[in-house]
Amino acid sequence: MKDLKQFIGIYPVSKTLRFELKPIGKTLDWIRERNVVEKDERKSQDYPIVKQHIDEYHKVCISESLKNVCFDWKPLKEAIEEHHKLKSDESKKQLETEQTNMRKQIVLAIKRFKHYPELTAATPKDLIQNVLPEITNDSSLNSFNRFASYFKGFQENRKNIYSLDAISTGVPFRLVHDNFPKFLSNIDIYENIKSTAPETLDLAAKELQPFLEGVMLDDIFSLDFYNSLLTQDGIDFFNRVIGGVSEEGKQKFRGINEFTNLYRQQHPELSANKKAMTMIPLFKQILSERETLSYIPKQIENENELTETIKQFYSHITNFERNGKTINILNELVRLLGQVTSYNQDRIFVSSKYITDISQKLYGRWNAINDYLYERAVEMFGDVSVAKNKKLVDNYIDKDVYSASELGFDENNILALSIQSCRKLLAVLMATGFNSANGAK
Repeated sequence: MKDLKQFIGIYPVSKTLRFELKPIGKTLDWIRERNVVEKDERKSQDYPIVKQHIDEYHKVCISESLKNVCFDWKPLKEAIEEHHKLKSDESKKQLETEQTNMRKQIVLAIKRFKHYPELTAATPKDLIQNVLPEITNDSSLNSFNRFASYFKGFQENRKNIYSLDAISTGVPFRLVHDNFPKFLSNIDIYENIKSTAPETLDLAAKELQPFLEGVMLDDIFSLDFYNSLLTQDGIDFFNRVIGGVSEEGKQKFRGINEFTNLYRQQHPELSANKKAMTMIPLFKQILSERETLSYIPKQIENENELTETIKQFYSHITNFERNGKTINILNELVRLLGQVTSYNQDRIFVSSKYITDISQKLYGRWNAINDYLYERAVEMFGDVSVAKNKKLVDNYIDKDVYSASELGFDENNILALSIQSCRKLLAVLMATGFNSANGAK
């Protein structure tokens, strides 16, 4: 038999050791006398409550500091338009400069909030002891008067939402990189609707009149109005203008998209113009995302609550209302994915930001697809030691989207087969379903 030492140390082995540390003697007496276990259990219960109070005050900070600002968005608008037109390194650099400038202005505005230092401190000691008691008399705050270090990691995380850097979890990034380009696109769509079907805007303005409170649509879709859309209240207002206002027990007001959609249905020659006549809602402000998931409780305590949550979610996706019609989203997905292999793969696109996740799930390596795309680019454009070829290769692998045909490079087209597997899973889910008698199946 050959020496097996050559195999030692090749593969790492991870082992977890579990021990129970039981207090005895005076240590146990000390723990009992001071109710250490009970106090820790109370802290565990109060921690999510205090976090919620802190988050609510972060939202106050964002709203109060940005509701009356007056930034000049014109330079950023021009930089975006210039880069879309030229797609050059110089225009990209100018765009990044203007984006950085706007992020700086937003950060400076937020830092003027009176309790910004307490919100971004290493621990929320002063926030818990001096600021939050002025807003709430919740007894959960008392659990952390001397233990604010519990929130050290949480504080660091929350501090990042005010970061000057271009990070997706930051308020400046959300306003400059996410929502502002959407707003510019909506202005263009508004002008297109105005020239193509102005009567739809008249109808929308008339229906939304009680909600608009005297604000004209022309004013809303002007560059300066974006300063009014930096807070969650402003974002909600804008999204309701384009998507409508529907509140339980109250009258529903249809938004611009509903009127333009109806107009296209009545004018078949415009059926292909959906994108040019459909406005895009803005993303919610940071820390406001949880409001969209009202059917999910903050913490699931027991099996019955879990079952009820799943049933509510199932009901939500199988009774989704759009443009006055009830849509079963699962049925629509099954229908859409059922014949995916027969679709034109050149017309199905995947955002490049999801490539690594798809690669990991399909092939077990995050870089499998990226490696293939690079090899494909070299085959198409030639040796990268030639400067001209290298630029073409770099541009190809830096694309924002790729077609399914570009990604289905393996002989079995695992991407398409995986999509079909999703269809089968959805079909099974539809077949099993839920009912009040036996809960989730």
